[in-house]
Amino acid sequence: MSSTSETGHAKNVANIGTLIITLEGFGEKYKPSKESIQLSALRNLETRCNNAMSNFKTAQPPYTRAISDRDELIKPLNKLATRIVNALMATDAPAHIGQAAQSLAKKIAGTRIGATKTEVQKQALAEKGKSTREISTSQTSIDSRLENFDKLIKLLEQTPEYMPNEEELQTASLIALCSKLKELNQAAVAASKAITNARTARNEVLYDPKTGIITTVQAVRKYLRSVFTVGSSQYKQISKLSFRISK
Repeated sequence: MSSTSETGHAKNVANIGTLIITLEGFGEKYKPSKESIQLSALRNLETRCNNAMSNFKTAQPPYTRAISDRDELIKPLNKLATRIVNALMATDAPAHIGQAAQSLAKKIAGTRIGATKTEVQKQALAEKGKSTREISTSQTSIDSRLENFDKLIKLLEQTPEYMPNEEELQTASLIALCSKLKELNQAAVAASKAITNARTARNEVLYDPKTGIITTVQAVRKYLRSVFTVGSSQYKQISKLSFRISK
């Protein structure tokens, strides 16, 4: 499923290709002196735009997979923390140890403002330039939860009374889980950076105020108005092509 903005980017690049084909059809009548709107420069712009679009699309699957893998493993963490605390409270461990574990469990649970968004919704927000704060807040929350999970495990290691028979609650299993979660989180962070960089690079190529699509097309249209009349069939061919800034 593509977002409206993503469709807008693709449409802009597709229309650049259509514009070039149309201008090529004008033959010798299209001979601007401005270098940036000459056919060779327009072809170069189209190539750079296609490459930037391709790089962004390439970054999307690893990002989606990394986020999904991490979130799938971290999803049961709240319930697991509650089970750990209950198991600890069922021992003869000192009361202050149980209280410390309860405090860490609450921090592991964390808090979220507003409803959880799906990956499709997150990507749609990212395409509109509204993802930075949300992703940053979410990442900070996950880092904090894992840090407190690690602290809880260390607390258990220092509590000799904590010796559950349930394998998934034993410290060795919890250490392995925490290690795996940290590994997946690092992969998710790397994938997030990669897709952010690819998105930034794409937007710079497509919408740079000096060399991007919008500015270039405006210059082409001005030149054509100097060669053909606004009501001419030649000008009408390119005036119907729509180019809009999408973020």
